[in-house]
Amino acid sequence: MLTDTTVQPPATVPAPAAPLNDFFSAAEARTDRWRQLSAVVRAWQAAATRGRLEDSLVAEALGLFGDVAALEFFFAYPGPRLMAAIEQALVERNTGVSLRLVQQVSTALMTSAYRHDGGAWDPLQ
Repeated sequence: MLTDTTVQPPATVPAPAAPLNDFFSAAEARTDRWRQLSAVVRAWQAAATRGRLEDSLVAEALGLFGDVAALEFFFAYPGPRLMAAIEQALVERNTGVSLRLVQQVSTALMTSAYRHDGGAWDPLQ
């Protein structure tokens, strides 16, 4: 038995639901944000070394850290101890410690070193 059915095309073509950057996975976005935070903290340290005001870089670093911290509740690494150490260094405007810790986390995430190296979890390493 045959039925006569026709499919009506949509009146308008719907716009994409989300921008292209929303198609990346959460893990990739997480790594990208840590790299971005690392770059801002490096720029902040360079400005501080030259004796320049770095208030805008500090604000940007704190903002990026807040974005990253929101994601980190879903992951075991870097954990609350290392996150607290990074936050404290940023708030205290300690560029050396901030840079070392942020780069430690960023590198460990890109290389997955935290899975095999217990030192990656230690803020004193």
